[in-house]
Amino acid sequence: MDKHYSLKRTLKQLTGLSALALVTATAAHADNWRYAHEEYKDDVQDVYAQKFKEYIEDNSDHTLQIYRFGELGESDDIMEQTQAGILNFVNQSPGYTGALIPEAQIFFIPYLLPTDMDTVVTFFRDSKAINEDFPK
Repeated sequence: MDKHYSLKRTLKQLTGLSALALVTATAAHADNWRYAHEEYKDDVQDVYAQKFKEYIEDNSDHTLQIYRFGELGESDDIMEQTQAGILNFVNQSPGYTGALIPEAQIFFIPYLLPTDMDTVVTFFRDSKAINEDFPK
């Protein structure tokens, strides 16, 4: 009976230590977010990423690491890393997004959307297809 009790106690201690390690690792992981985009320094996506980083770091305890074009591989590598949970934020070309979310490809058909900005805004705001039928 003593061996059984000792083994049970050891297992409980190991379980507790494992849970503590998991909580600690999760908390440490949450403190540094990763953001990848497909443009070079000072291009549009990079300017947006820098502003986003500034906002996050000014308004939370998190830091944001930005990876530019080529630093983490090609577009398919970035998509894989996003799906694996390695990256927290990504700006990626529509072709790779469409591979993950096939329904999104409808928005990449040339000349489908109007060019007048007010009409585009109205379309996205009021469209039954976008707001009710599109999968969440």
